[in-house]
Amino acid sequence: MYKTRNSPSPTFGTAVFDPPDDPPDNRSSEDEWKRQLYQNKLAAQNTLASGDPPPDDSPEETEAPSLPAPPFLTPPTEKEGANPAADAEKNLTEKIRMGTAEALRLSWLNLIDTIFLTYLYIIFHYIMAYLGGPLARFFPRAGREWIMKNLRKTPQPKKTKEWSIETTGALIEPFELLVFFLIAGLILAQILLYLFFFYLITHPCEALKLFAKVSEIANFLRWVARVVFNILCPS
Repeated sequence: MYKTRNSPSPTFGTAVFDPPDDPPDNRSSEDEWKRQLYQNKLAAQNTLASGDPPPDDSPEETEAPSLPAPPFLTPPTEKEGANPAADAEKNLTEKIRMGTAEALRLSWLNLIDTIFLTYLYIIFHYIMAYLGGPLARFFPRAGREWIMKNLRKTPQPKKTKEWSIETTGALIEPFELLVFFLIAGLILAQILLYLFFFYLITHPCEALKLFAKVSEIANFLRWVARVVFNILCPS
């Protein structure tokens, strides 16, 4: 069984027979063509008898080298599993942070419904978050609680989520702390007012004297403010 050049690649045990070019018209050239044809047949039979696989002249298929992905398309990789104990501790810390952040968010939302009782947890949370210490990592700072729950569900790399939480939380943090201190001032003023009324009922004379002194101090401060205003802004 012989095979021409235009046929597929031969398999093992099949002789390769390459016939010469088409026979020419003159007699001498035709004899030369027959002699070359006979030699090719003989070489093919010898190859088949020897049992060696015939040479494959078909070009080898080479795989194109793979190019690395551009840096802006490559997401940041995270090495996980290298230290199972550290990974477990980090996951536990993240779960606790999610819980305390949700408690802080609910405390703000239910502040009026609970008659400012949840403000006690807000104070405790801020003390733990801002005073530092070994437990500070379990309490996120102000502003982070509003986006942590929703952002954790988005299909983004972990590093990107943490960066978004810190960046957005840092923008909300000053406004939340301002509201926190305003409420603290109102609560403190209310407590002082209650104490004054209690002192007025139990010690009316002393309370009136104290109120008079406070009025005198207020009048003095009002006079100082008027003098400073006239100096700085003369009419």
